[in-house]
This record gives sequence, structure tokens and C-alpha cells, in this order.
Amino acid sequence: MPETSKQYNELKTETKGDYIVGSVTIHDTKCKNKDGNPTDITYLFKFPGFAQASSFIDLMDEGKKAYWQGLMEGNEEFGVKPMIQNPIVNGKSEKINFGYWDKGHSGFMEVMANCDRFLGEQLK
Repeated sequence: MPETSKQYNELKTETKGDYIVGSVTIHDTKCKNKDGNPTDITYLFKFPGFAQASSFIDLMDEGKKAYWQGLMEGNEEFGVKPMIQNPIVNGKSEKINFGYWDKGHSGFMEVMANCDRFLGEQLK
């Protein structure tokens, strides 16, 4: 972990208007800013409501890849919208999917684990 007072990989949850949102900041060692240093990226999670949340539970039965893809891109067959919102990377919104991670971002498992934890906490 970098030497800084910033909290990385810590799930934060709050209510914004009618929505419950979560966030986690990852110190992305693969993605560099304009100075060539690793970038901090905050990933936002939006709780989809209880009906869609239960569909995410059904999606888990299809396997981890299908579940993770649903969290990032949604799944029409299961009627779910993405929970992970497109992150802002170096001032620009980037579409989140498996290709996003392939092109040079670290923290996949941290983001997925925190999104899964966020979903589970809302269903308690």
C-alpha cells in the first residue's frame, strides 16, 4: 500500500437522494497519470433496488464471470442494470467491462469484492 493518509480499498456507503451508493478508491499501479505516476481511481456502486438485487443473486448461480460481467455491464436476460458506474480516469469517463481491465488497470478483484460486499450489506 502506498505511503499516504488516503484510505484505499475501503468501502464507503451513503444515501444520495433516492439512491444508496457505495464507493471504493483503488491505487491503480497499471494506469499512469500525465506525470507517469500511478492513478487513484474511485469506483462508484449504485444499489439497484431489491428486485434487481435478487436477480443478481440468481446471476451468481451462473458463475463468477457472468456475475462479474453483470455487475459491470448489466444483464438483459436477468433484467439487471450495471451496479458499477463508469469510472473517471485521468479526467475522462471510461466504460467498465472486461476490456477495461485488459487495457491496463489493476484492482479488478478489489473492485469486484467491494461491489459484492456493498450489495450484500444492502440485503441484510
